[in-house]
Amino acid sequence: MRPSWSPRCLKLSPWVFIILTAFVSSQSFGRSYSTTAEGSSDLLKIGMATLIYAQGNKDQFPAATDVRNYARLLAESGGLDDGRAWQMRIDPATASTYDIAISVLSPSENGLPGRLNPRFLQIKPSYAVAVGRMHTALPSTTPIAWTRGLQSDGTWAAHSPYGTKGGLILFLGGNVSFYRNLTDDGGQLIRPDGSKTADILEALPRGARVIEYVPTPIEQTAWTAAERQLYSYQTRNTSPRPWILMLVMWGLFLPVSLYRYFKHKPGVFSILVYPTIITILMVIIIPTVSH
Repeated sequence: MRPSWSPRCLKLSPWVFIILTAFVSSQSFGRSYSTTAEGSSDLLKIGMATLIYAQGNKDQFPAATDVRNYARLLAESGGLDDGRAWQMRIDPATASTYDIAISVLSPSENGLPGRLNPRFLQIKPSYAVAVGRMHTALPSTTPIAWTRGLQSDGTWAAHSPYGTKGGLILFLGGNVSFYRNLTDDGGQLIRPDGSKTADILEALPRGARVIEYVPTPIEQTAWTAAERQLYSYQTRNTSPRPWILMLVMWGLFLPVSLYRYFKHKPGVFSILVYPTIITILMVIIIPTVSH
């Protein structure tokens, strides 16, 4: 006799799969948040806004006098008006302002372009950018923006957002990489002539320069002394609930598959597609992405 629950289970199985897959993903990703992922996201936003700006300005990057002015140009012509894109949670310079929504520009008045938001002017940006002779035709290995505090010897200053633990660099090719320093293997950056270097200025076109917020001596001392945990937000969920959920999935679908097998009905293996995909997500895909 066919169990009364079987048709209903099979009818709802796709929806069960979708909902449980989303739940598994949220369980695995919910607590997997790294400070480097935060910085990479910010830099990609800055890079995208820079390219959008360049499209309307003969492929030239913003010609700014300082970082805040660079942010203003991106807000006006690059679509990046979120002040938090220029801050990092781990950065002692912006720890008190990170969780506050701040726009780069003040609301426009009488149809005039918006001016820099006074609240944004109080931010100490976490990122440095390259200006002068910067354009979209440069090699893909050209740095565009990076974590503030990068020194000419290829190391980051103790007062930089990550301290001496390293920093992130966004390249024109669209990739973001984290470096503890740039001195390994003869230099991690590429000069325009193809040779290696640890000095970021040498990786830029001739005539380009770096603009970033330069902390005062008092700020340098305070930010150097501030404690940082590079992976303080990267606490992968070790709760057994996702694994219990996977067992529940197999417990739901395996009996249905066995029932079909012994009753010589079609779909013996197709019904197991759902728990199989959940298992793949749990064992292979999600742990890999979380790292």
